[in-house]
Amino acid sequence: PGQYVALRFGRDGRISDRLTVVVRRTVTVPATRRQRQLRGGDVYLRVAAAPCPGYWLAERPGRVFVRGAVVVRKYDPGRTLQLAAGRTYAAIKLDRSGVVVDRAEVQAEAQLELAADAGAVVSGHPSVRLAGGELGGYWLALAKGVRLR
Repeated sequence: PGQYVALRFGRDGRISDRLTVVVRRTVTVPATRRQRQLRGGDVYLRVAAAPCPGYWLAERPGRVFVRGAVVVRKYDPGRTLQLAAGRTYAAIKLDRSGVVVDRAEVQAEAQLELAADAGAVVSGHPSVRLAGGELGGYWLALAKGVRLR
């Protein structure tokens, strides 16, 4: 729910049209593309249906995003993830279609190191997939207190 600004871009990459869209409830619409319009700028999703077909919406974690894991990059060799002490971190497990099927919490009483085997954008958040152990296959957002080495 809320107000969103949908954009159209010209061939030169400049904004050619704006449309303000107000939705009163959560809406799921198909997107045909996900791309960064300008170097160093926001990532946008091209909307394929109502309320604004053909327009682009800026990706916003938890608000405007592609469901599931996108832009998946496997780590070979694996990477180490450091979690700062004194924090609780949320991890999610996705099914093949990108639907969250489980949630888990990781409590780091002391600094904690975990193995990661992939990185991706999950629900609009840069994230890593945990490797091994009881949380193997869960995704953890790269948020405050999380460091990827």
